[in-house]
Amino acid sequence: MLRKNPHGDGYETRIAKANNMSEEKVRAIIEKCTDSRFLGALGEKTVNVLKVNLLDGIL
Repeated sequence: MLRKNPHGDGYETRIAKANNMSEEKVRAIIEKCTDSRFLGALGEKTVNVLKVNLLDGIL
């Protein structure tokens, strides 16, 4: 599961409203574009924003 945005600014909500999508669909796109930790233990999960933007345009 993704960590909550530390700023708590409702990122998924804003993206969903701007694109007329459900928050669940936005979360699914973000989850698809999330890379795991290095060697499964080091670092944080990261989101490839370019992939998110491309998938958003495709879906």
